[in-house]
Amino acid sequence: MDDFGHFPTIVRKLYSLLIQDLQRNPFESMKVLALWIWLEHTCLFSDVIRKIASFTQDFINQLADEAVTCLKCIDDTEYLLSRNMGPPLHEEYLIKRVSQLGLEGDMKGHNISGEELTMFVTFSKDYPVTELEIREFIAPVFGEYIEYIRMQEVKSNEQALYAQIVFSIQGIIEFILQNESKAKFIINGKEVWMQKFVPENGNSSFP
Repeated sequence: MDDFGHFPTIVRKLYSLLIQDLQRNPFESMKVLALWIWLEHTCLFSDVIRKIASFTQDFINQLADEAVTCLKCIDDTEYLLSRNMGPPLHEEYLIKRVSQLGLEGDMKGHNISGEELTMFVTFSKDYPVTELEIREFIAPVFGEYIEYIRMQEVKSNEQALYAQIVFSIQGIIEFILQNESKAKFIINGKEVWMQKFVPENGNSSFP
């Protein structure tokens, strides 16, 4: 739970409810939360996390089950066809919802430029931060959606002062920054600043 210390309290409470009160799988619960956060920050639904947190535990459990089903649909298009889902109406509903939300395409970042999915991270020369430290800070919630982390290229005797984190879906950067242009975090006692990547002079290092 310490890994969630820098994320909004409501997200930590939901995660705690999922794994402690509802006894759900911790890794699966992280993916469920990531899906709900994505829904909120792609503007498909407003205030998703807060609304879900206000529901009864039984209903939250049902929503988590449906989120897992949707995630399996994204990972395996044959999932619904190979599994006995019960009433046909339920199958049609799930397929329609996945299609309407555009999950299969958008969550993989199709038709989205690299800059839109990139977060810029800076840190002090006196308190260097490694790629592993950055990854371990982000990964508990969004690890599955990290395409790669690129550290500043420096000589062997020098220390990188910035890094770029590229995600595979939209919405994560806005969630981490809480819709601010820049935000400060503490990683292993060291100050780190994160902001959305903006290419200098309109130029980009992306191919």
